[in-house]
Amino acid sequence: MSTFAELLRKYIARAGITDAELARNIGVRRQTIFRWKEGIVARPRHRKDVISLAKRLRLSDEERDELLIVAGFAPESMPTAYPSTVEPSNVDDSIDGAEETVKNGAVVASNEEPSVTIRLDEAAQQNEAAPADTDNEVVIDQESIFARLAWTKLVPIGILLLLIGGTGYWLVADAGPSSNLPEPASTRSGPPLPAVAIETETLLLTALFKNYSQNEGYNVAGRIEKELAEQIDLAGLKEDTRTDILYREIFDEEDAQNTLAEFNGALLIWGEYDSGRVLVNFTTRSGKGSNTREKYLLPEQPILPIININVPNESRILAQLALGEHFLAKGEPIKAKTVLEKALLLEPPADMQKNLYFQLGRAYVATAQYEKSIDAYTQVLTLSPATINAHYNRGLVYYERFINESGDPADLDQAIVEYNRMLKRNPQFTNAYLNRGIAYYSRKGTGDLAAAEADFSLVAEKEPDSYRAFYNRGLLDILQNNATQWEPDLLRAKELAEPASDDYVNTLVALCWGYMLEKEFKSAQSTCEEALEIAPERGDSHDSMGIVHALNGDFDAAIEQFGLYLVWLEEKPEAYYERYNGPLVEEWIAQLEVGEQPITDEVLESLRG
Repeated sequence: MSTFAELLRKYIARAGITDAELARNIGVRRQTIFRWKEGIVARPRHRKDVISLAKRLRLSDEERDELLIVAGFAPESMPTAYPSTVEPSNVDDSIDGAEETVKNGAVVASNEEPSVTIRLDEAAQQNEAAPADTDNEVVIDQESIFARLAWTKLVPIGILLLLIGGTGYWLVADAGPSSNLPEPASTRSGPPLPAVAIETETLLLTALFKNYSQNEGYNVAGRIEKELAEQIDLAGLKEDTRTDILYREIFDEEDAQNTLAEFNGALLIWGEYDSGRVLVNFTTRSGKGSNTREKYLLPEQPILPIININVPNESRILAQLALGEHFLAKGEPIKAKTVLEKALLLEPPADMQKNLYFQLGRAYVATAQYEKSIDAYTQVLTLSPATINAHYNRGLVYYERFINESGDPADLDQAIVEYNRMLKRNPQFTNAYLNRGIAYYSRKGTGDLAAAEADFSLVAEKEPDSYRAFYNRGLLDILQNNATQWEPDLLRAKELAEPASDDYVNTLVALCWGYMLEKEFKSAQSTCEEALEIAPERGDSHDSMGIVHALNGDFDAAIEQFGLYLVWLEEKPEAYYERYNGPLVEEWIAQLEVGEQPITDEVLESLRG
């Protein structure tokens, strides 16, 4: 006699139905269908589930009874119970196939938190009380996402605004009132809810679509979820990225955000359709609101190809775009790069390509692939020359490549060109002034320091609470030996920085450097010690401390501090060792070891910049 799994596989193949559709119709999870098909769980726990399977698979009476018998239940045609043929140790005793316990009226797997699997009647109460995702709301410009890159050793600090440009293809539409959808086959407890995502997991949800058509009904959610799951698998992200279906409609953006908060999801796809159009929304936890894709059908154009082909294809591309942004926001650029590159292989239309390349530019620079990042932004500008944000981001990449890799002034030249292009189109964009000033400061050509001063002062005037304007101008004042201005600027920056933050420590390191150059050794030592107390891993204070000890005549302490500084430098990109005086510090150590004083007034003056 065939096993339950063998019969089920045969009947599912004959019916041509997906696991997701079958699960939705009988009110179980898709994973449960998979377990039954593969024999991981020998048979369903409830007889009604086998009856539901038989109805949905359109089995004959004989086939239904055979399926019941191999599952250990009495056939419909017999009045008496049929003996079980399955060992109970391999029975699916819970929604997840794990040992079940009961807590607060809900069945949960014994190795999971109670909130992971919830009965539908309990979920209704939770939905009413679910708060908005206020912890993850970010108030930002419509076209920008802020991303900090760490600066080191008195490098001026700019705001690296990695902008999301070119969102013109999104259309926002009113979802309107909900229509009534047919209830799933199993209505006793309702379909199971998705499992809440754990911290290390990324959950992508697809909700049921509202159906406004008169005589047509399609499983839009199932088709989108299936396409997305396949792409996640192809991208190699299956282990920590999960797709699931939410068996209810989403009514508006607030409902979408509350749902994401409830299940700790990263992305929710939802929408509606009728005989003439399909609307798909993509809501993420970023606080940016919903992106919407709307397709209208021509007269006499059938909706079935749109539902089966166009919508799933575009949805998987746009979902991967949203997923890429999500991984970037989480600080996982390698995962972001993977999904964005896979999306490009799906041959998206030009408007989607532009956005994919833009986010790839962000992912590449975060993984130090500077040439690829520049090429990605160039692709954006080829597809959409009006996307000025791509000029700004490309300028940031040129500067990053100069600092971390090339040391080639040509990169600074190009960065300044890109910032100028941005400012020509948007002269109010203060962050472009900040980053252009940093490029001038780093290039140090004729007139560059005066130009940097003008840029930093302009921002300080427009934004008197700008930490970066005062910090950067303070560094410039030290470089120019402006003894009356560097300390007030850096003290103002310290006042504006959050206590114990990276900005605060950066300012302490800069103050220590300034005091050391002015031979104010007590102030230099106290600020360096405060920086090391807050951030002991920060080695960019040790060179200042070494100079202070050397000038105070404590050569052993100076050697120790310089050694720690070299250790810190060796952990940085290769270009840092030359740029930040690694060879010079080695010479100082050699001189100190034989009792010579390496720090003269001329040496101190040369260290200003």
